[in-house]
Amino acid sequence: LTGDEKEMASKIYISGKRLLHTLNQILNYSEIESGSVELLITPVNVIELLNDELELYKIVAKQKGINLNQEYPSESVFINSDEKLLQS
Repeated sequence: LTGDEKEMASKIYISGKRLLHTLNQILNYSEIESGSVELLITPVNVIELLNDELELYKIVAKQKGINLNQEYPSESVFINSDEKLLQS
């Protein structure tokens, strides 16, 4: 792929991830409303989670002339949480 094609493919991929994220949030909200939410507490790597979320917004921010930077430890930081709900 050429440079432009790679950038377009990246945008399509990121947009797909954002759409999936939005749909999952809608489903999570429906589960919470129905009272059928069951917590699945596991160790969650917060740094990895933050990096994934930041990637969703970097391309959109770049298009708007906004530069997103992160400043947090590069090593893993784990917490016990329900990852699905934490992402929401």
